Amino acid sequence: MPNHTIFNERPESQDRALKVIERLGYTIIPRSEAEQKRGSRKAVLFTGELQAFLSKQTYQFGSERRFFSGGSIAKAIQVVDQYSAAGLYASNKEIYELLCSGKSMEEDLLDGTRQSFDISYIDFEHPENNTCESHGWCKNYNCCKEKGLNGKFARPDIVVLVNGIPLVVIECKKSGVDVMEGVTQNIRNWGEEYIPHLFRYTQLVMAVNPDKVLYGTCGTPAKYFVSWHEDDKEWLNNWCRKCSPDGQIKEQDRALVSLLHPERLLDLIRNFIIYDNNVKKICRYKQYFAVK
Repeated sequence: MPNHTIFNERPESQDRALKVIERLGYTIIPRSEAEQKRGSRKAVLFTGELQAFLSKQTYQFGSERRFFSGGSIAKAIQVVDQYSAAGLYASNKEIYELLCSGKSMEEDLLDGTRQSFDISYIDFEHPENNTCESHGWCKNYNCCKEKGLNGKFARPDIVVLVNGIPLVVIECKKSGVDVMEGVTQNIRNWGEEYIPHLFRYTQLVMAVNPDKVLYGTCGTPAKYFVSWHEDDKEWLNNWCRKCSPDGQIKEQDRALVSLLHPERLLDLIRNFIIYDNNVKKICRYKQYFAVK
């Protein structure tokens, strides 16, 4: 039997979170379908969804816009999907730079020349363009290390993907369970013995129960996971009313709306994450609203 630690069950938090996230515009993918999209338990990308998004990318040549070749699309997927032995911090930074800046691809042109053009993994300017169905996916996740690397199992409660790339990992706890348990679980899961290959893509890491939410990013020490307090109360209340599954508004709802509203999530990723002296950092709410 695998070495599999059982944590507190959390349908009270997880089920509610899924309903709120769905009402934010995400498509909920059942675990069985998610595993089909990944292709194997070791895989973490939805490569079909990423390919579909990249296939819509165009570049300007003369007076016309042209689609990228199949070869360029395959190479763009390979670049973001390839294994890196550089360690989690360096690997995560490489992925982050690809997400924010794209990748230069060389295309054969009609005049017989070759020229490089940038292909984007995320459309930050137009969040509505980032999937064929909605802004992303939220799904139950089942992922394990290869047996040669200890074979330990871990199953994050919720993973949010944009264009098939897993950007957010959420651990859910029932009310009365210290949310720091979810923080500890996330930190354990990005360790070498568990699923660092998932967290190399992760930009936002959350631990939630109905009454409290803490967030950080990949590599954040436990003591630096913090709460979010929304500055725009009217915006928050309007969205919470839209997203509440039962008419009540929990602290969990407020945090999920504030951090996972598609425009907010992409803004946080693009403009409010830094890599500083071998530490990855995401802004606190006061820093975010001071800039805004």
